[in-house]
Amino acid sequence: AKIFSENGIDLVGIANNHINDYNAQGRLDTIGALENNGILWSDNTNDVVLEYEGIRIAVFCTTLWHPDAPNGICSKISEASANTDLQIVFFHGGTEYLHSPDSYKVQYAHSFVDAGADLVIGSHPHVLQPIEVYNGVNIVYSIGNFVYGGNSRPENRTIVYQHKFTLKDKMLIDSTEAVFPCYIYTGDVNEYQPTLIDNPEDKQLVLDFMYGKADSPL
Repeated sequence: AKIFSENGIDLVGIANNHINDYNAQGRLDTIGALENNGILWSDNTNDVVLEYEGIRIAVFCTTLWHPDAPNGICSKISEASANTDLQIVFFHGGTEYLHSPDSYKVQYAHSFVDAGADLVIGSHPHVLQPIEVYNGVNIVYSIGNFVYGGNSRPENRTIVYQHKFTLKDKMLIDSTEAVFPCYIYTGDVNEYQPTLIDNPEDKQLVLDFMYGKADSPL
């Protein structure tokens, strides 16, 4: 947790399928470590509102497992729009190792946008999944792994996703993204040090995949 606070990370999502691996006390210990280091956290029970230069941003972190309902996120998004300027959903769910999103996940992501979300980002499949623009809103179905300790040779492509919102008089007037393709590791095995891709062909293939022009990022 101290690594987060020392490197400009303000908020983490803990809505995932491993948060209770060490039971209720393990979850509480995780929350305590984050809070002791000044890191905000969000899950299905704890939504967060960030404020930057007077702009209020509601962040909803949730698990998303079929056929479970998405934890009342749609109604919370609608309610939040009354007193926040932007609404962002970060979800954790979907079938692992698929490069295309499950149909139920697409349906839920669309419902978040219909409820008022300005950005939807997903995780859990351990591989990248493409970006969709739905009703003018970006949905990133999976950002894949990044610093990942689950095995020694994970699929070796990931991204840094950056999104910029421009508001005038608290009204959204522009929304743009930037995608930075990365290797998860550059040696023979995973050393937990993602690196920006400098090889032009590898970089372009990741970008083509994220924008629906290729079937795989590899």
